[in-house]
Amino acid sequence: MFTYYETINVFNILFISDTVLACIETGTQKNKTSLPIYKDVPYLQDYAVKYVLGDKNAELKKVYTDRNGVVQVLASNGLYRPSNGHFQYPGTLKSDKTYRRMSVLS
Repeated sequence: MFTYYETINVFNILFISDTVLACIETGTQKNKTSLPIYKDVPYLQDYAVKYVLGDKNAELKKVYTDRNGVVQVLASNGLYRPSNGHFQYPGTLKSDKTYRRMSVLS
């Protein structure tokens, strides 16, 4: 039979070899344990800006925008443009002075 020290050496060799073999990763195990990776995609979120009309007697009728992105609001007493409105900060509607010659004719 084995002596006490030889038995301990045999167990140590078996323990170390089992530990090394358990740490080796095979190709099939690697594919089974991998999870799909989620790809985060940024997107734009719409928001609204509130505009307040200074004249309380005016009645708002229509809102128009042209192909350049210029917004104009038609009211009962004239034409207005949105001014100084930002995200979570209300703006005001100010009278549109773009075509002053047209305001003289009316």
